Amino acid sequence: MQQLRPVLSSKDMAKYFFHAEGADSYPDEQGSDLADLEAVQLRAARMLGELLKEKAEEFWSDGLRVHVANQTGLSLFSLEVVTTRSPALGGK
Repeated sequence: MQQLRPVLSSKDMAKYFFHAEGADSYPDEQGSDLADLEAVQLRAARMLGELLKEKAEEFWSDGLRVHVANQTGLSLFSLEVVTTRSPALGGK
């Protein structure tokens, strides 16, 4: 039998901020109320995927990054997509 999670109200959720970076910075000034770290990680991964689709040209020169912080500003983790070019292409 599948165990059900309790339904949380917004007062039981913590606020997280998802700051995106590429050639430009996209700070998250509103944040999102999420129930747990798993929800935060999924949101960050999906956000990075969307950035990769929308900002593919920035990816090749600057990489793309999602930095996650909690409501106190504590850095929790970052997801980053970068390129490493073969020396055969004459670049790093």
